[in-house]
Amino acid sequence: MNPLRLRPLAPLREIKNQSMKLYRLQRILSNLRRNSRSKSLKLLQQRGGSVNDFSIRRAVETDIPQLAAVHVKAWADTYFTYRNPPTYEIRLSQWKESFRNNDGSWFAYVVVDKNNNVIGFAKGKTYSTADLPDYQGELNKIFLLFDYHRLGLGTRLLVKVAEYFITMGINNMVLFSEPSNPTGWFYEARGAKKLYGKNGGFHGGYAWDNLRDLVKMVKVV
Repeated sequence: MNPLRLRPLAPLREIKNQSMKLYRLQRILSNLRRNSRSKSLKLLQQRGGSVNDFSIRRAVETDIPQLAAVHVKAWADTYFTYRNPPTYEIRLSQWKESFRNNDGSWFAYVVVDKNNNVIGFAKGKTYSTADLPDYQGELNKIFLLFDYHRLGLGTRLLVKVAEYFITMGINNMVLFSEPSNPTGWFYEARGAKKLYGKNGGFHGGYAWDNLRDLVKMVKVV
């Protein structure tokens, strides 16, 4: 084989490497913007609260305005480099549409404080695609307001989604986010594996092959 024919691949490989470096940098910067556990605890105490004030329940239709508000705020804080993040009106319309078409293929949980204010949520739905035929569940969304990060609430949400999938007879799930999302470290620390494209690139996908193992691992910790 003529080695000269391989030269066109070099620029593509370099572009891919540069893209991954950029994603890592964005991920690091995003992570630095998040509160430490001590800061989140301090803010919580200043508001007269404690980590025991929060509960997780199934989302209901009356939660839609709060779901939309948290979705807008948490998404914009996570992907802060985006100039035109989705508006409240867009998220409100999306959540209304979801509840209108509540056919049992999706579910959502919310984290609420002692006053029933929504400060985070997670949405799961069934999954079926020829690209990943071995997976039947998808963690479609999981967001917490930044002031409540690193208090264990995200882990509790993750477990709730996993447990509900198990009741549906589903024991695995995927998740798709932006590669720059700092929450990637959160997923990996809880047993998720990265999904790579056919070209070997990472595009923000994660998977859990055994949700029972995830639940056991988190509850032991």
